[in-house]
Amino acid sequence: MPSVFIIEEKVDYEGDTLVSIHATHEGALAALGRKHAELAELGAIGLLDMRTEDFRVRDRVFQISEKTLEV
Repeated sequence: MPSVFIIEEKVDYEGDTLVSIHATHEGALAALGRKHAELAELGAIGLLDMRTEDFRVRDRVFQISEKTLEV
């Protein structure tokens, strides 16, 4: 059964979350990579921040999950 990959970006402590949906795992990882690069340019990423499927930057948390599509 096909699935999609969901990136949740928790943007503040009040629980506000941005969600983006990607058709492939590679696409979702590319989107996370772009966000990681943007934050690194802004100086928000330190040497100890890891580039994994789930990462935390100061008050932001990025998580990726897979959801099966139902027909």
